[in-house]
Amino acid sequence: MRYWILFLALFAAPASANALGEADAVFSAGRTREAWVQLLNATKDEPGNGTAWMYRARVALRLGDGPGAAAALDRAIIAGYPRARTLHFRAHALLLQGDAPAALATARNVPLPYRGYAARMRGQALAQRGDFVGAARQFEIALALLPKSPAVWIDIARFRLLSGERAGAIVASDRAWRLGPDNVPALVLRGAIVRDQY
Repeated sequence: MRYWILFLALFAAPASANALGEADAVFSAGRTREAWVQLLNATKDEPGNGTAWMYRARVALRLGDGPGAAAALDRAIIAGYPRARTLHFRAHALLLQGDAPAALATARNVPLPYRGYAARMRGQALAQRGDFVGAARQFEIALALLPKSPAVWIDIARFRLLSGERAGAIVASDRAWRLGPDNVPALVLRGAIVRDQY
């Protein structure tokens, strides 16, 4: 993440570049709310910066704000960001808004770099619809594409809990924590699963 933020800073307006740099630093440190404030500043200073809007969408998704993410994606596209490169985030935003069918449709045929993320979204959408076999298949695809992603293992842990595989959920949550010991969602999920054992 930091490499493209630094690259962008070479071309962005100074105030916007500073806000993006600050947002990246605090987001990488797990301080999501602070990143959100910095991105509000970045998009205010340079509303035509599509990359800033995409980063704002990403942070909104981390905060669980589906409508906010969708609005930021719309602004990114208006600013010239390629629509095809927003589809994985769009599917996530739709999931957060409770529209699993639309999320499933949106997460198909995404560009190669985003197929792991899109497979995660398809898995979540199918799980919400009760298709556990299909969901498991999608999480396997996500894992094959992103084997070292804590987010994939978090999804798998949640799915296993939902499908009654508590032992498997514990293994997956532990894997997520080991891959991202500073990842807040991984820490929260692992703590919740361990606590529920007693």
